[in-house]
Amino acid sequence: MSSSLIFVLHAHLPYVRQSSAQSTIEELWFIEAMWETYLPLLDLLQKNSQRHSGPAMAISISPPLAEMMRDPLMNEKFRSHMKALETLAASEVKRTKGTDHETTALLYIEKIKAAIKIYKKCGGDVIAAFSQLFDSGVVEMLATSATHAFLPAYESVPEAVRFQVRAGIEYYERLFGRRPKGFWLPECGYYEGLDLILRDEAIEYFFVEAHGLINGSPLPGFSVHKPVITPSGIAAFGRDTKSCSQVWSAESGYPGAASYRDFYRDIGFDLSADYLSGFFHDFGARVFTGFKYHAVARSLTGKASYNRSQAAEQAYDHAIHFIAERTIDFAELSEYCDAPVIVAAFDAELFGHWWFEGIEWLSGVIEVAAKKRPGFKLNTPSAYLLECGDSLQKSCPSASSWGEGGYNACWISSGSSEFYRHLLEQPVMLKQMLYESYNRRCRITQSAVMQAVREMLLAQSSDWLFLMQKNRARAYAEKRLADHIKNFLSIFDQVMQN
Repeated sequence: MSSSLIFVLHAHLPYVRQSSAQSTIEELWFIEAMWETYLPLLDLLQKNSQRHSGPAMAISISPPLAEMMRDPLMNEKFRSHMKALETLAASEVKRTKGTDHETTALLYIEKIKAAIKIYKKCGGDVIAAFSQLFDSGVVEMLATSATHAFLPAYESVPEAVRFQVRAGIEYYERLFGRRPKGFWLPECGYYEGLDLILRDEAIEYFFVEAHGLINGSPLPGFSVHKPVITPSGIAAFGRDTKSCSQVWSAESGYPGAASYRDFYRDIGFDLSADYLSGFFHDFGARVFTGFKYHAVARSLTGKASYNRSQAAEQAYDHAIHFIAERTIDFAELSEYCDAPVIVAAFDAELFGHWWFEGIEWLSGVIEVAAKKRPGFKLNTPSAYLLECGDSLQKSCPSASSWGEGGYNACWISSGSSEFYRHLLEQPVMLKQMLYESYNRRCRITQSAVMQAVREMLLAQSSDWLFLMQKNRARAYAEKRLADHIKNFLSIFDQVMQN
């Protein structure tokens, strides 16, 4: 048995589709992630699977995101936006000609055209393309809950947790034609007993934040470097803090390097509204365009200009550094642990969207690992468990999450209490509606109850409370949450009054 490095990328966005022909600012979140993260990631995996033995990793795509990827209207909005980006890119090449930014403007044309080419290559069906990679063994696709609910918030209402888990698994089966083995807990949110619900749905393993495993009972002998078998009989992997912080931390991690592109400095806010009027037409406000010409580093006059060749070289150096660091880690671990594992788990949107060079870095890691054969392999969770056999220690993970503080504070706080009063009542009220629907056997009532289910699930999305807690798009998040609650209550009243 050899040491294993397991990358886990969790892809998720809240369900922001609107029925209007024009795109909204929130739908831009999806469009940006498509061309900056999901399509380049798909291309990376396809290319590297041909060059090497196959970059093994685990990926989860949440049902709200997958549904938007498959939606005809969202795909039309994506294609329309990419055309607008091509037009803007042509203007930018002319505007920046002879300046420090000309090379970067040409880079954006290449990036946009590449994304369109990848999209066309898979016929616009990104999910089908990931499914093919799954079939070939390049990736292992994980299931997650129906609408990315923060499950510890519903510990007192286990039927709500079961509903979220089961609906997410059923959706996964429709996408990939098989039962999932692994499950991604939204926000790594775990409470004692949650593994029993996962076991009842035939899940074989899940992931927790590092302290969820480290503080388990009994204390695991190998920290996060071996999964444990929980009281339910399924495995729990722990996220490795050291390797993850090297990648995601803006202060001490790779993305903060001086030569990398700055995320926030964008021509959508730098240039005149007249110049950008065509691009802003749909949104009615200034938005990020994706055209950014400055590096993280500062010069005497402000932000330094972005130098693509320097940034690409830095990304590869960081890939070499990451592999070297893991080689040292595994050498130390192997002295007392047979076949140790390091789980590097991230939000997929970090790569390409938040960290522009992240896709190149990930490609470099795969390439360096293939060339240098560092004494460990990239692996999938299922393959690792198969190799381990019955050698894993038994332990019950402790309540935990990722995010600030590590104990639910981003999703359960005094500021969210007024909403949880309704969210925790909804599963009980749904039971009453289901009883009424069963007794009446009325098609209209059954249709109304199904819509109530959708409103309940969408209200349970962890995104709204997170955005409110972090004061990002707060007004939108509050409105979405309040609207779903109001819709549910309205349907409940109508059903109960017949």
